[in-house]
Amino acid sequence: GTPSCLPVKYLEIILQTLLKNYKIDKDIEFTIEVNPGTITQEKINLFKSYGINRISIGAQSFLDSELKILGRIHNVKDIIKTAHIIKNSGIENISVDLIYGIPKQTLDNFKFSLKAATSLEIKHISIYELTIERGTPMEKNLKNGKINLLNDDAIEQMYLFASEFLDEKGFY
Repeated sequence: GTPSCLPVKYLEIILQTLLKNYKIDKDIEFTIEVNPGTITQEKINLFKSYGINRISIGAQSFLDSELKILGRIHNVKDIIKTAHIIKNSGIENISVDLIYGIPKQTLDNFKFSLKAATSLEIKHISIYELTIERGTPMEKNLKNGKINLLNDDAIEQMYLFASEFLDEKGFY
């Protein structure tokens, strides 16, 4: 899951417990994933105070229509706002997660999301092919015929484009 959905007091308990029970070297990359719909300046300040130096933003897409299909609680403005909050707090190691193979997604849509992500001047981008989890609303919509999965050729094109594009942009 994404820990940023928790209230600050619970996040602090978790971080205190980690530091109390484990020796965490100051020189490591200490990462937390955040959902753009649940992040606040207070949470970013807390993460930073406990030594978190890398934040991964679960963006998934830079198109509101695709975020809606995925059932996400955030929108594109939230993603951009989250990236700015993190940068302005002094954490420079930022990652963005994107999904390809979203129902109705086109190669051009995915290109748009990749370009939007790289324009944020972040350090890392992860791309994931959509997987349908059991018991989710998306699985129900798939079974009811409300959505259709993309064909393998379309998914392959997205992956190959992303590999080449991200390599050209310095993401390996």
